[in-house]
Amino acid sequence: MDGADPSVHQILHAIRPRPPFNYPEWKPTFYLFAMLADGQGVCDFSVEMRQVRLDDQLGEAENIVGRSKTGRIDLGSQPLRVQPISFMMPSVLLPQAGVYRLYLICNGNEIGVETIHAR
Repeated sequence: MDGADPSVHQILHAIRPRPPFNYPEWKPTFYLFAMLADGQGVCDFSVEMRQVRLDDQLGEAENIVGRSKTGRIDLGSQPLRVQPISFMMPSVLLPQAGVYRLYLICNGNEIGVETIHAR
């Protein structure tokens, strides 16, 4: 955290191992909540957690470190309705401090992403 007053984003999107532990770090089962709009019909959803690294050309490369089970959700037929959904992520091994991303996947397409900083 930077400074004495961290932002809400820094608090909600940062992970630190509890002392005396260090990386690699097992993160226990956790839940991801999302609010969806503009969805219709029955869709298959899953969540992936990926570690982000720089490749040899200094571009981003991602490795999957965790994946939820796929769940089938009926979003109904009203695209203006906001639909809350949740997913259980199994325990994930974070191999080192760095940047990780959670991807929400619908029918094989990435529809949402959130960055997590492991410090």
